[in-house]
Amino acid sequence: MNRTAVLLIVSTLALPAFATDNVCWDRDLERLDTFGNPPSRGDNNFFTFTVSGTANVTMLYPGTKSMRQQPISLYEIFTNDNLAGVATVAGNGKGCQSATLNGLPYFMPSNISPPAASATLIGNYNPRLRYPEPETTYSGGGGLADGFEASSYTCADASTDPTVNTCPTGSTGGKAWEFTLWPANDSGTTHTAASSTGTIDSECATATGSTSSVDYQDCQKCVKSRGYWLNYNKLTTLAPTYNGNDAMVVKGNWLNFTPPKWAMLRLAYKRLVNGSLLNPLREGIVTNCTSAIGCSGAAGEYRLQKMLPQSCNGAGRPNQRIASTDTVSYNATSNPLAEMLFNTAWTVSADSNSSPPATWSFFSTQVGGSTSASTHPSSEPGASGQTNSKDGFCPGCNSGFSVMFTDGRGIDGWANCSSSLGNLAAAGATLPNYCRNSDGTTHN
Repeated sequence: MNRTAVLLIVSTLALPAFATDNVCWDRDLERLDTFGNPPSRGDNNFFTFTVSGTANVTMLYPGTKSMRQQPISLYEIFTNDNLAGVATVAGNGKGCQSATLNGLPYFMPSNISPPAASATLIGNYNPRLRYPEPETTYSGGGGLADGFEASSYTCADASTDPTVNTCPTGSTGGKAWEFTLWPANDSGTTHTAASSTGTIDSECATATGSTSSVDYQDCQKCVKSRGYWLNYNKLTTLAPTYNGNDAMVVKGNWLNFTPPKWAMLRLAYKRLVNGSLLNPLREGIVTNCTSAIGCSGAAGEYRLQKMLPQSCNGAGRPNQRIASTDTVSYNATSNPLAEMLFNTAWTVSADSNSSPPATWSFFSTQVGGSTSASTHPSSEPGASGQTNSKDGFCPGCNSGFSVMFTDGRGIDGWANCSSSLGNLAAAGATLPNYCRNSDGTTHN
């Protein structure tokens, strides 16, 4: 599996009603197989709807805090690379011995439809290359700067050895970040240690608690040469699932080389909007309902846009669709997929003048500190006449499909777990803990 395609898509499809007559059974089974396994690049033909003539698709877009992370978890890296057994002495690059991270290719291929990467950027991370802003470079229009790296910084080192790097680590050397404190549709969080803000020096000092130790020197060496540093004092055999902010320090340039999950998903969506694939569709989009965007709780959904481009009011141009995800805050600590799907189904099917009941009898548990039963769909921002409306993307619209984006993964997305290896569990092989969901994490 392509590791940059880790953001899985789970679809709930309104399939045609199937006849129960035995004479029709084979035909309907064939139809089910066709709809369940559409031909490659056959999405436009797949998303069809016989009532309106145009497919109505509701996209559920995640705003979870886990979207701030990299596609590969720290636990997976630590376990798969056996980092507990690294022999390199601290101070000499002990924290950048991950074969997984050192072997990552540039996230954007050069052989896809434009905008594509320049051939000069292809390959493993090179600290002497200035990697471009991902979204503004590759969205095809309407992109926002992710803000991972400074617009300019000093690095005139001409050495061909990445481990020999004399580029500055202070205020003239660009930006650095601790784990998940890098920008996530915001300005990010930096520290002021070592009398500078958001530099290699300051972030390494914060992560190690020192400005003179061998660990501090190890962090400096790794971040300026490999782009990252894994805190071997925090990620240990006794704490392999540790993911605190001081678990990792990275260069902003490294994040432009291999962006976190939220940046890749938003870029992928904008490339779709700027292309021809979504043009024939009536499309609505929702995200997690969180207090950060004005919702009363942490469950349910929040509408980012109505059905576009053919909304009921005749509004909706590509620029509105492109900008729809720009307001998403990646702060939700819960990811109630079932509730989002339920709320979306109610929203697109209910009468526009109705309101949801006082409570949903289907949901009664506490999710993210809120009572799920009383958390309802919330309006899309800024649409006239929709401020207090709790349903109706478009009165009379028929929504045939819902597409959910989520960063959860099955074990086939993890190294050494793929069923293509011949059913390791059945063969009696000892699987890593992350294959068996027994490491105490949610794997989001």
